[in-house]
Amino acid sequence: MFFEEKGNHTNMKSISLKETVIQDSDIVSFCFPVYAFGIPRICFRYLKGLKQFKKQQQVFILITAGDKNE
Repeated sequence: MFFEEKGNHTNMKSISLKETVIQDSDIVSFCFPVYAFGIPRICFRYLKGLKQFKKQQQVFILITAGDKNE
């Protein structure tokens, strides 16, 4: 992966398994698809239920979308 090539450690967590975000991470990212002009309910509930981080975090979100014609 790109991050590991740059000397960073990566760790993936599954929200369906109710795994929590690591509080001491330097960067936190979320990736999910768009369904009917919104994010899946499981993603919304997970993000809404996150506890406040103990320190300031860098966060990015990657959203994927498809085309019904592809």
